[in-house]
Amino acid sequence: DSLGFRQKIVPGDVNWMTAGRGIVHSERSPDEDRPHDQPVHGIQTWVALPVEHEDTTPAFVHHAADTLPSFS
Repeated sequence: DSLGFRQKIVPGDVNWMTAGRGIVHSERSPDEDRPHDQPVHGIQTWVALPVEHEDTTPAFVHHAADTLPSFS
């Protein structure tokens, strides 16, 4: 992305991006994964910032699956 992050995401991980006053990113499969047939799983959810925070500093935080709470 335009902040310099390059992060592979796997099932169960969460990438939290705050657009704020501007961030650009692309979503691509790693070169080594492209020759292989594989399913793509994912969901992208957008959460609006309150008006008073719309021009906040852009940010990116990766949360690996094993660091997140889970339940059965």
